Amino acid sequence: MRLCIDAGGTSIRFAFIEDNQKVVIKTKYPISDFPGSDVGFLAALNTFLRQPECHEYKNRTTSLIASVAGPVKNDAAQFTNTDWRISKDQIRTNCESLFPPNVKIHLINDFEALAYGLASLEEEDLVTVFPREGHGDTKIVCGPGTGLGLAALKEKNGQLISIPSEGGHQCFPVETSIDREIREYIMEDWVSYENILSGQGLQLLFGFFCQKTNARYINELSPEEIISLYNSGNVAAKKALEEFSYTLGSFCGNMVLALGATKGVYLWGGILKSFPLEMLRNNMTRRFQQRGRSAGYLSDVPIYKIISDEIALRGCSIYASEALRG
Repeated sequence: MRLCIDAGGTSIRFAFIEDNQKVVIKTKYPISDFPGSDVGFLAALNTFLRQPECHEYKNRTTSLIASVAGPVKNDAAQFTNTDWRISKDQIRTNCESLFPPNVKIHLINDFEALAYGLASLEEEDLVTVFPREGHGDTKIVCGPGTGLGLAALKEKNGQLISIPSEGGHQCFPVETSIDREIREYIMEDWVSYENILSGQGLQLLFGFFCQKTNARYINELSPEEIISLYNSGNVAAKKALEEFSYTLGSFCGNMVLALGATKGVYLWGGILKSFPLEMLRNNMTRRFQQRGRSAGYLSDVPIYKIISDEIALRGCSIYASEALRG
């Protein structure tokens, strides 16, 4: 039995998963419910473990795998988009009386877990954005949400290799005149892809297009509210979503070229849950393929949107399986 944890920038998910990857209990909490940089993660963990239905599974737990939204270094992590901090030693100290002796504890990046989770995908977990066959042995998963994550999975000779990254923090390049105007609108020396492809990025794009179209700007709208405005015909919201889609296509196309990810692109992230699928199929895929002389390299690369919320949790469990093999 494995306790798998998916801690993002907005929410934290817990699941007990059998060795055969069957999820037996799953719970989700908002991260805002657990303030405190050094205690928030542990408070959420303890809240989950106090549920009566967890008791029998705690006693059978052999591994705890926590995936976190930030780079992991020396078995510790500072979350990128919240003030939480956590280390493997903190988890062990907190849990030593809750689990059987010698329980194994792993701390990994959240997109590293998502990449491992790609190996568990079934047809019902996906919606096809760009139907192609794909080839090779490398896939990428990227996710615009609170931030922008990126990781790759290489499957070769029965072995899984997940490659985490901080690719979302790469410099946002200027490909069009609109890109240049957006960079000037942001007024910062360094503009990353995450500045555009995130919840705050969609809000920024909406503000930019309100200004550009002389539309009334509605302050502090959530990404979901901006998408809702698009659905009601708001011009600035429509242009913001279009530009978001184009930029996502650029990012994914560049990452396929950088990582040789010709097996497929898998999209994940809270923003995409209600994002108009046809806009991804039209705007995103068009820009995805506009990679100059390398456009042909991308012509057979499929794009999917992940719709299951279990992928990172399953990925944590798969990571534990791979660790046992190693």
